[in-house]
Amino acid sequence: MPETLELDHDRAVDIAGLLQDARLVTITGMAGVGKSRLAAEVARHAGLPTFGRDLTECPVPGLLPQAVAGVLELARYTDLPPAEALARALTNREAVLVLDTCEHLTTACGELAEYLLDAAPGLRILATSRRALGAEGECVVRLRPLRQDRAVRLLMRRAAAYGAVLPDYMAARVCAYLDGDPLSVELAARRLRHMSGRRLSERLSVPGARFALLTDGPAEPLRHHTCRAAIGWSHELCTREERLLWAQLSAFPGEFGAEQAERLFPGGAQCADLEAASVLIRGPYGGLLLPLGHREYGADWLAQLG
Repeated sequence: MPETLELDHDRAVDIAGLLQDARLVTITGMAGVGKSRLAAEVARHAGLPTFGRDLTECPVPGLLPQAVAGVLELARYTDLPPAEALARALTNREAVLVLDTCEHLTTACGELAEYLLDAAPGLRILATSRRALGAEGECVVRLRPLRQDRAVRLLMRRAAAYGAVLPDYMAARVCAYLDGDPLSVELAARRLRHMSGRRLSERLSVPGARFALLTDGPAEPLRHHTCRAAIGWSHELCTREERLLWAQLSAFPGEFGAEQAERLFPGGAQCADLEAASVLIRGPYGGLLLPLGHREYGADWLAQLG
């Protein structure tokens, strides 16, 4: 069973320390919570040469070794299979390999990580994924959403960058309808170029309106261009049964217990799977919680299901 910790965004130095001991650290968390950005910061603190690969465009597990091999100079090993060429190239290196966005390839990433770590004693692997890789010796860090005060400060700072002046009380009103993930905060700040803080908070208070408002995000990765796309990526990776349970759980307005879900819904026992996939998170009182954006996404699906 992998060791699992919950840490905040400002713990990059601590995670770099974990990387020295565990050798494989996977940063997990919900959509847009800042996993990739934190991984880049951790890699800087690690004090070793770093090689990184965003795996978003790697469509199938069989292409994973080839995709990762593309970040290294492997001219001497062109006659070997990609995984073996990687192992040969890394055998005598002290380095950090960053595997970014692994959630659609978790099993393959876990197997490749185990193979490379066994072949290269000086290698460290830092992964980001919405769920753990399940590899031997893996240390899982669940990234918490931003606290309300930090989300407010970030929104004010990003709004100012776009030329919008936002008082702290109004920023707090807007952030009350966000999930504490930096992506939603950034998308809200961009909307403030064309809308007052008061109007934005009023619009966000309408269930489901966020998906028309929180748009115009960064072009890359494409799944971060809108709030709907970010949450939809998690939805696509769920099984049919998990999607149904997600829709049903949107009926809970706040925290709930796994036992409640099991009593009410036939697939309620799969709450643990949705938590492992960073769809459900732990609320401030220790219960399970669908973040507001995920809840509204699930409610939309529930309405479509009738």
